[in-house]
Amino acid sequence: MQVPFEPFPPLAGNSQRILALLSFLNKYYRIALVLPQPPVYADELNAYCDEVWCGPFRAEIWAKYPRLHTPFKMLIGLSGVVNAFRYWSLLKPFLNNPFVSKYSVLANSLNMLCRKYRPICLVGQYVWTALPVAVSAKVNKIPAVLDTHDIQAERAKSEVSAGLPQSFDFTWQDELDLLELQDVLLAIQKNEALQLEKSVPNVQVILTEHPFESFNLPPSEPEDRKVLFVGSGALHNVHGLKQFIKDQWPKVRSIVPEAKLRIVGAVCDALDFECKSGSGIELAGVSNDLKKEYSTAAVIINPMLYGSGLKIKSIEAFASGRAMVATKIGVKGLEEASGKAFVETEFENMYEEIARLLTNYDARRRYETEAIVLLRKRFSPEACFSGLRAYLQSLARNM
Repeated sequence: MQVPFEPFPPLAGNSQRILALLSFLNKYYRIALVLPQPPVYADELNAYCDEVWCGPFRAEIWAKYPRLHTPFKMLIGLSGVVNAFRYWSLLKPFLNNPFVSKYSVLANSLNMLCRKYRPICLVGQYVWTALPVAVSAKVNKIPAVLDTHDIQAERAKSEVSAGLPQSFDFTWQDELDLLELQDVLLAIQKNEALQLEKSVPNVQVILTEHPFESFNLPPSEPEDRKVLFVGSGALHNVHGLKQFIKDQWPKVRSIVPEAKLRIVGAVCDALDFECKSGSGIELAGVSNDLKKEYSTAAVIINPMLYGSGLKIKSIEAFASGRAMVATKIGVKGLEEASGKAFVETEFENMYEEIARLLTNYDARRRYETEAIVLLRKRFSPEACFSGLRAYLQSLARNM
């Protein structure tokens, strides 16, 4: 499996996604994880896979010879140049694609590992790894599987709709060109699965939502008045939370004066003084005990104003067995459970729904019960990854 960054510690949803997939697949298959940089948490990552590699060296070599990191990296860069000449005909059409410039050198490392282990397939994470994975898979005559995480073009469209500049300069065609090279695309939510099936009809699409184990918490208490947000320092978290604190939180407090907003995660570091000093706001920072944080909450919020893919914080909210109030962006791909397992509302109406759930315990308990039902039915590892496992089993049988 090729990743574009080290997925540990799992402080953001994308890292949680990668580790969940590794953990599930490693029950049935041997997995080599390939990083673009020397690992910092090699021991921790080895708990999720069989081997960790960076370039032509295993993690143990990088750890044993730290003074040789610079020449090692130069060797990897040189191998990338050699790789470009060796597979020029495959790489040339994509040299100007903005998604591939940073990671095209990885193909040589993947080819080396393919020759060493003869895997049943190569799995890439995000469209940034699509080209090296596809080239290496083609050369070694095995399938290329890409976990998209989200459709980048949808994210860009969402950013513009929210009045923000597009964070990365590319076109939908740039993304399509790389998606079409794959044999299988993994879609994290059903809406994007349907879009990929329509846009890339010659590539198999498998829906693989994100799993979460229940925290097994008791129900909230009638007197609980704590509102909880958990999130990384990603820009969409910072943007949505700042707007919520500015526009919605004072209105919640005007209806429920004793309400508290507790903010957990690296998002705390990115908030300005006005947010940090707001009335009834508690900043916890990064927590090593999310179960404890959720146990004292009455309502979870997801006030995202832009984004794509599946908001993993929403699935985590289901796992807590707490009522959640979210924007439409915050629950994309989960629409059929709206009004049952969570409250979906327009951003400007969030305060009304939060106040209602804080003060109406019966309504809050109904959402709590349905959230757990949805989690167990739809978001177990077996339910989320069954389609991918069936595909891999068919590959193994035909080897």
